[in-house]
Amino acid sequence: MPAFTAEAAIEFSADGEDSVVEDFPKKTGIWQGRIGGYHVERETSAKEIGRETYIITFSERWDKGLEKGSWIWIYEVARDSVSAKSGKGTAPPYAN
Repeated sequence: MPAFTAEAAIEFSADGEDSVVEDFPKKTGIWQGRIGGYHVERETSAKEIGRETYIITFSERWDKGLEKGSWIWIYEVARDSVSAKSGKGTAPPYAN
């Protein structure tokens, strides 16, 4: 069986239609753009915490003038499981 990589863990954790993290980078990195007039930054990161087990973090920051906010989701991911560890922040005003 091939190794379970950080990239595979990111893909596994973001899998699923209508996932809150479906629009995040599918590999470690940052996406920046504009949504509904807001400057938006979405970041995906991965940290190996054990043999083929990772902490995957999805964070989003946005601002428009004086209005600012952020939210974050953290998952623990292994080859056969995804567990939500924590989530905090405020949903962005442009979220559906």
